[in-house]
Amino acid sequence: MKLPFISLTTKIVLLVIAMGVASVMVTLHATWRLQHIQAQYQALLQEQGRTAAKVGQVRQSLGEMSAVVHTVLTSSNDEQTLLHKAQLTQVQQEFAQTIEALRPWMLGHVHVLDTALTQAEHTFEAGYMVIDASLSWRADRALLALSHRFTRALKQLHAEVNA
Repeated sequence: MKLPFISLTTKIVLLVIAMGVASVMVTLHATWRLQHIQAQYQALLQEQGRTAAKVGQVRQSLGEMSAVVHTVLTSSNDEQTLLHKAQLTQVQQEFAQTIEALRPWMLGHVHVLDTALTQAEHTFEAGYMVIDASLSWRADRALLALSHRFTRALKQLHAEVNA
């Protein structure tokens, strides 16, 4: 392409300007893209942090459940035992709420959450058996329920939560 009315110097300057504009555009696009990727990464980190906190709450609930059930064996009267039963009910509700709060963040692992909830139901049921046996002054049955059902179910639940 010949432009006889533009000098060679002007053509070179226009070419340099066009290259500068192109490199500025590429730089701006790359910067915008990196900021977008960084924002997505920060959102992912926040989501992982929230999920880790909820999983920590689930583990804490398991510890509380175990503590309440084991404390029943040392209760000196029925009032304390009934109080422990109410505490176990509260821990069960908090556990279920925490698992449900995890659902939106673990859409790919819903079956794991369902398995954990099912196992938790068995574990809490075994815990209630220990409390009921203790309330009926059957310490031998309470110990058997604790050693055979509750402890085994709690170990399985821990395995599900840690998976």
